[in-house]
Amino acid sequence: MKVAIVVRSLKIGGMERVAISLSKAFEDQGHESHLIYFKKKKKIYDTSHLKHVHFWNLDKYLTLSIVGFLFDLFARILNIFFRHSYPILKGFITSFLFKYKLSKLEKNSEPFDLIIIRGQGTFEYLWFNQDNRYIQVCENLLYPDANMNFLTKIFAKSLYNNKNIACVSNGVFESFKELEIKTNLKAKKSLVVTNPVDIEYINAASKEFIPEIKTPYIVNVGRIAPVKQLSLLIKAYDYIKSKYNIKHKLVLVGQGHDEDNIRSLISDLNLTDSVVMSGVQINPYPWIKHADLFVLSSKHEGLGMVLLEALACHTNLVVTKSPGGVRDIMKNELENFLCEPTIESLGEKIYQEITNKSPIDFQKHVEPFLPSTIVNRYITNFTSTTKV
Repeated sequence: MKVAIVVRSLKIGGMERVAISLSKAFEDQGHESHLIYFKKKKKIYDTSHLKHVHFWNLDKYLTLSIVGFLFDLFARILNIFFRHSYPILKGFITSFLFKYKLSKLEKNSEPFDLIIIRGQGTFEYLWFNQDNRYIQVCENLLYPDANMNFLTKIFAKSLYNNKNIACVSNGVFESFKELEIKTNLKAKKSLVVTNPVDIEYINAASKEFIPEIKTPYIVNVGRIAPVKQLSLLIKAYDYIKSKYNIKHKLVLVGQGHDEDNIRSLISDLNLTDSVVMSGVQINPYPWIKHADLFVLSSKHEGLGMVLLEALACHTNLVVTKSPGGVRDIMKNELENFLCEPTIESLGEKIYQEITNKSPIDFQKHVEPFLPSTIVNRYITNFTSTTKV
């Protein structure tokens, strides 16, 4: 089988890391897998272990011709008056550019059987294409905080109507079904296909170095953004530090547009010597492996891949209850590690785990997310309907 995994960029992030893992998963199962991306960033993941990787700069291709340049300029100007219209207008052209590049790649070879497109930002580039081989993977809750106005509904319908949709968790699937009702759209096919966790790679990467932190520590890995509720985590940490005089440090691995607010909060609470902001890490796994506890305090998560990565590193975890995919992972005895999204509840649960670590059957909880399982789910559910 010949498969393409398409993602907007390979910047350091969960969705991008999963795209690479999925491409490798298809390769490992004996399929011909191609990873395709559109944007280059300063810090990207290494893809040298993959056989077929393609960078198609669709933005550049768009502006190479006079017609394309003028159309792009028109779309930008129109976006001033009709917010969010630019991705749809630009995507109308980039859809054709992608189709052209794909046909060149397929020339004198077998056509692709599956084209797996990951993330809404990537959908925007390709929304106009109608092809039974395309599978759009929804990574996050769809418009969880948005009021659905007229333009938002048109935008959503353009992206999702009459498409094959794979949702990474039951929570994302439920949000997609709600979107279908709100916008009167109808997917060609929609179901849950979760993300793979590459345990062998994570185990090897987690041994590459030991973080230079002398004291025990608690860790969080992810974007520094309001949706991650790091302010809640920091306040919970301050609560148990004041109440129980814990010696653990708190390590935040990542970067994002909310960094200034987080640094200000750390300073206001006099935690500058206790909270370590390590910045973005291409390999975050040693930080997770050597932590006494991993904590996730997000407002919502599409799936929560970092939880699976923590389990693969054999690191205990505490997670706040939230909409989305957290409960797809935190099932059975892992429910004991869930807490309410309040300072006291999160703080007490963290203290409980760092003072009396609970046993976890780590292998049992990652088995449903093994790469071979996910590859087979794509093939079983989509190859019967992918005739062009």
